[in-house]
Amino acid sequence: MTNLPLTGIFTITAYFKKVNSTLWPTLGYHTGIDFIGSDNIYATCDGVVDTKGVDGSFGNYIIIKEDGINRYHYFCHLSKFNVEEGDRVNRSSIIGVMGSTGHVTGKHLHYEIRNAKVLRADTLINPAEHCGIPNAE
Repeated sequence: MTNLPLTGIFTITAYFKKVNSTLWPTLGYHTGIDFIGSDNIYATCDGVVDTKGVDGSFGNYIIIKEDGINRYHYFCHLSKFNVEEGDRVNRSSIIGVMGSTGHVTGKHLHYEIRNAKVLRADTLINPAEHCGIPNAE
């Protein structure tokens, strides 16, 4: 398995730190990567489902705490959950289905990585590096 949250052909519709204070007013830029592609969403690390919830911005979301390192992987705007809090997952685990819940303009996956569960500029990690893809438009 790879570190990608989906399989097959995909498109990146918003990259990490793309500047747009209208779309992303909290920090003024995008905090993750937005993917369009396969419906099944996969864990991007081995770990434990820390949080499964619903948020006005993120919609249906899952947070996975990565094993052995202080990293939290966020999977947002899901249409369906396939895991529960406390479940152990690995890179072959299907954790949910891509959707359009929360503050969105269409169906996609918002994926981000933080080294803490608090959103600040210094907690964000570039998910492109983790996924092994270039961070470019």
